[in-house]
Amino acid sequence: MNKKLPYVYGNPEEIEVGDVITSPTFEFAYQKNGHLYIEYKRNKKITEKIIQRQFSERTRLEIAAKTGNPNPPKSEPLDIGSYDPTRAQAQFIVMSAQLESETTDSYGPYDGYTTIFSATITAKRLNKDGTYNTEGEEIIFEVAGKRQVSIRPENITKIGTMKKVFVVNNDDTDENKKLPQRYTFTQDIRLHDVIMSPAFIFAYKENGSLQIEWDYGKEIKEKIIHQKLSLKERLEIAAKTGNACPPEYKPINIGSHDPTRAQAHFVVESLEYLPIKEVSYGRDDSNIDDSPIIVTARRLFKNDIYNPKGEVIMFKVACWTIHPYDITKVAKMQNTYIKVDKDEKE
Repeated sequence: MNKKLPYVYGNPEEIEVGDVITSPTFEFAYQKNGHLYIEYKRNKKITEKIIQRQFSERTRLEIAAKTGNPNPPKSEPLDIGSYDPTRAQAQFIVMSAQLESETTDSYGPYDGYTTIFSATITAKRLNKDGTYNTEGEEIIFEVAGKRQVSIRPENITKIGTMKKVFVVNNDDTDENKKLPQRYTFTQDIRLHDVIMSPAFIFAYKENGSLQIEWDYGKEIKEKIIHQKLSLKERLEIAAKTGNACPPEYKPINIGSHDPTRAQAHFVVESLEYLPIKEVSYGRDDSNIDDSPIIVTARRLFKNDIYNPKGEVIMFKVACWTIHPYDITKVAKMQNTYIKVDKDEKE
């Protein structure tokens, strides 16, 4: 949605993940099932939401024993509200937007059935300077265009857009102080780990993916497969060479030998755990129940900046392929969001 900012929404459908928004309706929220829900009423200021918390039988017995009252209360009032005037000026990033539609069974102004759109929005509060805050307060609210609900789209203003990126976590934690560190078991490998390995030098293309192939003490530079020739190709070869029995197959190198890949840093983007079976690592002649895994990792820029178009590799980690000890964890990455200069969706 390319609109001049700040932009006041006209429909719930316009609200998208990554939008940076603000609204005076965000002042009051209440706790429910561990989440913070916005509640807004036009022309009425809400500062509290009182519910009755029911006492358990044990609690009522304790009250009776303490007070001498044989008829202790069954409940007590509890304020689950969260009134925060600063929330009305704060910036939030839309983390999810679930759009719903409903067709009414009554005729609308144009002599036809009316479709009503609404959206359930989850948004996270940003820092005062507009940067992403992983611990920022999360709010949930409903937006509808035609129904008389708490928040209408024109009550919300879009002031910017953010995009999701990965950044290296350089926090001074005990875990980071131990890096770089080689893995011991396959289950030590986690999503968003930044890794490197001499095993990554050679890969081959299979089903559109780049598969790592590793052989201890042997440098692999190519992987030859034999591709069947079409009749047209064989006729062309016969006409060119005078050979009435041209080959049915031709050799193709599907390998990708890249020595720089051994020093490059990759971020783990997915892990697929295979069925557990007892395997012997051989190096200490011990048997360890460890689950082999298939790892998908993306190559980072040289300065460890996330590269959304970086080379993607896949490899299996197990005793008979790439051993966990052959892979070194050098850092950890985490999700964050940064503002984009222009209001455009990637």
